[in-house]
Amino acid sequence: MKKVFAKSLLVAAMFSVAGSALAVQKDITVTANVDAALDMTQTDNTALPKAVEMQYLAGAGSAILPVDDQNLV
Repeated sequence: MKKVFAKSLLVAAMFSVAGSALAVQKDITVTANVDAALDMTQTDNTALPKAVEMQYLAGAGSAILPVDDQNLV
């Protein structure tokens, strides 16, 4: 009886660890209010993009890779 209980407890523990390793997607929105007197463009004088997608590296210290965008003010 003890062996059956120990095995089922081990299996339950393995499933709980495996279940917590599932990836979850989260969408985060960041907005900024910029003074209308500032004229911000990209270096080629085009408008700034409305959205920028950032890459996430799971398992690499939970790092969000930075986005490098050259701008003119």
